[in-house]
Amino acid sequence: MEKWILEDSRNDASLFPVVYFESGCGENSPMHQALGISFKGMLHVFENHFWSYYVRKGDFQRVGDVMAKKAVESPELVDQAIRETYRLGESLLVLTSEIFEMDFSEKTNSELVSLLEEYGKRIKAMRGWAWIAPAMDTSGAFSLRLNRILEDKLASLMKEHDAPVYFAALTAPRKRTLGKQQDMALLELASHVQDNSNALQLFSSKEPSEIVNGLMAFPLIHKTFLDHVEQFAWLPCTYENDSWNLEYFVTVVAGMLTKKKDVKADLTAIMEKEVSTEETRAAALKELQLSSGERRLFDMAAELLFFKANRKDMFFRSYFEMRPLVAEIARRLMISVEETRMLLPKEMSDALRKESIDRGQLKERMKICTAISENNDTVVLSGSDARQYIEQFTEKPVVKETNELKGTCACPGRATGVVKLILSPRDLSKMNVGDILVANATNPDVVPAMKKAAAIITNTGGITCHAAIVSRELDIPCVVGTKHATDILNDGDRVDVDATAGVVRKVKG
Repeated sequence: MEKWILEDSRNDASLFPVVYFESGCGENSPMHQALGISFKGMLHVFENHFWSYYVRKGDFQRVGDVMAKKAVESPELVDQAIRETYRLGESLLVLTSEIFEMDFSEKTNSELVSLLEEYGKRIKAMRGWAWIAPAMDTSGAFSLRLNRILEDKLASLMKEHDAPVYFAALTAPRKRTLGKQQDMALLELASHVQDNSNALQLFSSKEPSEIVNGLMAFPLIHKTFLDHVEQFAWLPCTYENDSWNLEYFVTVVAGMLTKKKDVKADLTAIMEKEVSTEETRAAALKELQLSSGERRLFDMAAELLFFKANRKDMFFRSYFEMRPLVAEIARRLMISVEETRMLLPKEMSDALRKESIDRGQLKERMKICTAISENNDTVVLSGSDARQYIEQFTEKPVVKETNELKGTCACPGRATGVVKLILSPRDLSKMNVGDILVANATNPDVVPAMKKAAAIITNTGGITCHAAIVSRELDIPCVVGTKHATDILNDGDRVDVDATAGVVRKVKG
């Protein structure tokens, strides 16, 4: 049997909802039905709340190469995949928004099973088309094609070394991600407070809990905060993690105002940066004289960059809105929510029908288990069976000691600083302004740390990864796809990040 190769590691996920990755595995999968190709399989290992994610050796390369070829030859497939993802995503969120507000007291176990099964159908159908974004990025073939176009155009201009700068300009998303919308809305909130002298005094001299209580005296500002909570509170809830609340947003705004930030100037700067980015893009297009076909490929890359983040936000919102249903299932089975999240959806359904659960097996699974997804289905092994499977069928990467790492430029620039390994939101507290954020990959839950970073380095990812998207929004140098940054670099190391060249070097501090 082919060995599994480690692709990602995090310490903030459980079997549910990670199990829906099976939607991209095998010829029976929604991904294969939608895109005509799929991954052979995926292996998820959960050990003491630590999640490791494996793929078959060479499988990402195979899928990425095929999808890059399809995109170039049939760009309408990419357009269709994006349209279908949004259509099915809207249907998914209609369901989960109803579940989030639902009173389960009058619902039978059979009705809970129906809700769970309907969710599974809708998210897998959406994911089938949504796999277009990571599939286009897994081998680097698509970005390589774009770089070759740039290198050919820039050679005649004697600017070959500026290819990463042009690449970033031409593939910059032309729409605001939800994370960016939240940042701008919060600055507007802070501006409203700053314009009201009494509200400003409240935010400048009280503890967050006292500010929350005091907001009642300012009905319009209070309502705006509550609307903000309703719209954005779920953003850090990726696979797990806690949502933001009113006190969190009050604390952030108070921090802005206490530091005497000119929030209106910050908001204006963001909008001016958007205009500048668009002007830079227009100038690059004029200078390079791209053909209509070449321009369409760069426009596709820009759209995919936004789409990958946007579709993920839809997944994460659905996971968040499913939490009340999972909590109700836990209550009826008389187990914890954490234990319930380590069950497959079909196991939850079976347990509800039988009104019983094997607690001994579940406790074993909580310590260590593997979830093997193939042919749009998942099988779980636990305890000694899981350990034996891991030892026999996973391949540990061989990492050689080195003072230099190479990857792909996601956002050009250069910075030097102290390394901080950020593997999950649990690590956010160790990040200081000016540090170099190093991660296997990034997700919305670590954006607060990314905003402090002088540069960002990841093991995995390509032009459409989360780190690439956020680093460009924040204009922070970023190198992705270094493969072993989290193995080579340690907290406290000092590094020089030449993101334009895609090179990271250890330096003496």
